[in-house]
Amino acid sequence: MEYVNYDCRSNKVPLAKEVNFIESCIQLERLRYKEDINITLPNEIKSKRTFNSPYAAD
Repeated sequence: MEYVNYDCRSNKVPLAKEVNFIESCIQLERLRYKEDINITLPNEIKSKRTFNSPYAAD
């Protein structure tokens, strides 16, 4: 919730935070559907100084 309430208000967020948020969303969907959902998200981040526009979950 912190990500959605605060971090998404910024123009740019660290890519690591963005990936963490997406992984959390995937985990929630797995719980919601209670099925074995095969989703692969490559998350190798080479630089901690990489920023991205925040995910818009509208």
